[in-house]
Amino acid sequence: MKEAYVNTVDGWSLAVRHYEPRERSQPHPVVLCHGFAASGRSFELGQTTMVNFLVERGYDVFVGDLRGHGTSTHNRGVRDWAFSEYVEIDAPLLVSHACEVTGSKRAHWIGHSMGGIIGLGLTIDEPEVKLASLTTVGSSLDYSASGSDWSLFHPLFPLIKRLPSVPVGGLARLESRLLPTLRTPFSTLNVWPGNSDHELWQNVCREVFSDTSTGVIAQLTSGLEPGGLRSARDPSRRYMDAAKVIKVPTMIVTGDRDKQCPPLAARRTFDAVGTPDKELVVFGRGRGDRYHYGHFDLVIGKHATTEVFPALERWMSTHPSPGERALS
Repeated sequence: MKEAYVNTVDGWSLAVRHYEPRERSQPHPVVLCHGFAASGRSFELGQTTMVNFLVERGYDVFVGDLRGHGTSTHNRGVRDWAFSEYVEIDAPLLVSHACEVTGSKRAHWIGHSMGGIIGLGLTIDEPEVKLASLTTVGSSLDYSASGSDWSLFHPLFPLIKRLPSVPVGGLARLESRLLPTLRTPFSTLNVWPGNSDHELWQNVCREVFSDTSTGVIAQLTSGLEPGGLRSARDPSRRYMDAAKVIKVPTMIVTGDRDKQCPPLAARRTFDAVGTPDKELVVFGRGRGDRYHYGHFDLVIGKHATTEVFPALERWMSTHPSPGERALS
């Protein structure tokens, strides 16, 4: 693994870890983007990780930490930012870095939770972005009236927005001390009983989550409104309305018991995406999988390696850019 830091125009140094295959057999690298208040460690913890799975199949994998997360830093210690800055600054930089290092013209994007929303926003704002494919995992542009448990926290959002930061890291560390004795709302929101290893989930709670900017939650809460997520630059603009411009082949993935992104929310985004080259997959017993899938189970679930990861890799392997095929 090689770690590098790429600098944004507004003073952030984003940590990016590059995992190289023993033999590169795929034409495009993969950028893995984490979710809200998380870090790239989401994809790196455990015995059988998404990183290892893809590297073993010949992909160069780049795991980034967005601004304010993981080991990314700011030269003046800034602690306030918005979701739009992920889309407009961080995401294009991560894609450009992966392409520059590998010499590829395009990259695949796999985003978990908010990381998938960032990928959707990127392809909307930059229709000609250098992506060979987009995969969203537990992500939607419109969570309204979908059964998402985020709606239960909606009454607290005005209070949360007054805080200096959203204390997700503190809640996650508390969770790690309570497990496995007590199952908390934080666990219920993220993992499904039976499909998550307690020890691994404890490690994720300890090492992945951190407090984050209230500016991010301020924009993301608009995703609970009818019509979905608003642009921070132009609040009258809804990403759902603009999703028809997406040209990149898009795979929308969620779990049948995902409390954050229920199948209805994923389906709504799938229908809005403009490209005809798209696929919707709901993992769980309804499609013959061994267990139900919650939000984080799609990344760290007991059987993600044999059920989820192969489907994601199949999508990427069948979507190289025109004229670029798997390397022999």
